[in-house]
Amino acid sequence: MNRSSLQLNRKAVVWWMQSATGVTQTTQFMVMPFMALYMSSHTHADPSVVGLAVGTISLTSTVLSFLGGSLADLFGRKWVMAFAMLVSTLAMLEFAAAGSVWSFFVVSVLTGLSRALFGPASQAMLTDLTPPERRSQVFGMNYWMNNIGASVGPIIGGMIGSEAPKLTFYLAAGISAVYMAVIALRFPESRRPSGEVREVRIGDAIQTLRTDYALIVFIIAGILTSVGYSQFDTTLPQFMQTLFGTHAASRDYSYIFAATGFEVVVLQFLINRFSQRLGLGSVLLVSQVIYAISFFGIGISHTFIAFLTWSVILTLGEVMAAPRLAQYISMLADERMRGAYFGANSLSNLGFFLGPFMGGVLLHHFGAFSVFGVVALFALCAGPMYRLSHRMYRHRVKTDERDGVNATLRT
Repeated sequence: MNRSSLQLNRKAVVWWMQSATGVTQTTQFMVMPFMALYMSSHTHADPSVVGLAVGTISLTSTVLSFLGGSLADLFGRKWVMAFAMLVSTLAMLEFAAAGSVWSFFVVSVLTGLSRALFGPASQAMLTDLTPPERRSQVFGMNYWMNNIGASVGPIIGGMIGSEAPKLTFYLAAGISAVYMAVIALRFPESRRPSGEVREVRIGDAIQTLRTDYALIVFIIAGILTSVGYSQFDTTLPQFMQTLFGTHAASRDYSYIFAATGFEVVVLQFLINRFSQRLGLGSVLLVSQVIYAISFFGIGISHTFIAFLTWSVILTLGEVMAAPRLAQYISMLADERMRGAYFGANSLSNLGFFLGPFMGGVLLHHFGAFSVFGVVALFALCAGPMYRLSHRMYRHRVKTDERDGVNATLRT
């Protein structure tokens, strides 16, 4: 295979991954945003138990993502991604049969395992196949396709789910199975052969990550952020349920979820073009300020229009930050450990486990304002930490460049 055909193949894989992301995310968003309401209505579980079940998805993903990323580094991206789609298929089939609290926890564990395997491997593959100068655009496009799914999926899920809820689960399972087959049969392996780049053992990767303080600070900031953003998926629909009732809350929440997804689809490229004028650390700081203001506004809201307005403002901060977060990890990552770095970054999702449980407890005992007031403070703490991480990374790059120049002069 000559060089030009190799480049064409790589471009085709990247574009296919982006398109498949849009389709698979549409089916996922037909199902997962309604898990809290679906579980609550079918099991009558306490809000804290519902929050714990939803949060188990992120706990499983967080605990296993480093292992998933390391497996992608050792054995290749392709087969790890294919196996992840198999697990996703099984999760959706189990969702169709779920009728008890324990069965929803099984769904959560399988879904979290699928994410732990697929996320680091797919992000590492995108990084492998994309030159550094285009990674911001590629990760931005991937985020955009995710939000096409977020804008379309809840509407379809709300329409189908009200008439034939199990059909949405079977459709999601079928799409995952098709994606698994395409990955297995058509995708090349993007990981470099071990002769070109020395493989790194899992123990070596752990040692490297433990001493990368820019990554550690970044992950802590991400945990604070995800604790806050998890309230949008769990506490907000339950808060709306107490105000409007189950049927109206399900309908109105699907509209909010779809509207914010549509907002990303329409505004992302415009906002990203504007944010390119700011440094990465400044972009992340501004996004956290927007989060804090929005969380406070949601906490004092009592009407659908108010919830919609503050959710739209919240999403502006997400649009600014999300593509730059993945780009930043690709900058931090050692070439031999891209999967491990993306997997380690998934520790940020620990907040999606802690957040729903914390939110459920606070909502039950103190009301919605206490939940969103606390996470607003978390956002105000996370912003400076993101900026500090970026400064630490820039200092490390300058130090490495200076050391490299000195070594050249000595020789």
